[in-house]
Amino acid sequence: TAKRPVNIAIYVVDISRVQELEQAIMIDFAVIARWQRPDLADPAAPESREFPLTQLDSPRLLVLNSRKLREKLEPVAEVSRTGTVLFRQRYQGTLSTPMNLEDFPMDRQFFNVEVATLDHRNRTLIPDEDRSGPMQKFTVAGWEVTEGPMLAGEALAPDGINTFSTVTAVYAAQRNSVFFAWKLFIPLGLIVLMAYTVFWLDPTVLSTQVSISTSTVFTLIAYNFALSSILPQ
Repeated sequence: TAKRPVNIAIYVVDISRVQELEQAIMIDFAVIARWQRPDLADPAAPESREFPLTQLDSPRLLVLNSRKLREKLEPVAEVSRTGTVLFRQRYQGTLSTPMNLEDFPMDRQFFNVEVATLDHRNRTLIPDEDRSGPMQKFTVAGWEVTEGPMLAGEALAPDGINTFSTVTAVYAAQRNSVFFAWKLFIPLGLIVLMAYTVFWLDPTVLSTQVSISTSTVFTLIAYNFALSSILPQ
């Protein structure tokens, strides 16, 4: 029996934060699914009818790289007169996204939103690129994020034998090196210059030289603690 297609659109409202230490992103996005139920087609019915998702042969969608996501909408779907089922769900929270940080702070990363169907025997997911994409320019600081392709693929099912269909929305992210220059290199350079001032002082003013050197060490320690929360390890 041929698998029934489900059109999947992934609409990203915002990416607000990149967490390099946790290899994750904070994201707000919606998944929009469409499939056909010819038995529910009725030209005399209202233009849109609402049903609980459990009554509509749900494709049982899940976000594969979900870490801490909250569903914001009720599990209901709309059915048109032609039998087209429309299901929307909005998610807010954290997605897992492995990163290669060898080139930090000039690195380029890829953030994925991967949706799959647990009904691997009966359904196949089709990317709906026309209804996918970003809502607006993302608010994440220090990154330039651009829309990438929508990819169809397969993943191994929990039984280790079968595979289930997936759709992945890819976003390319380029780190803003100027941002880290202001946050990292320029302050560090000023601290180094502060340490060098001891060579411009009168050699007989030993107490002042010791005070500046001690202050520089304490500043570096405090600076290291401040950066530890934002820099990758």
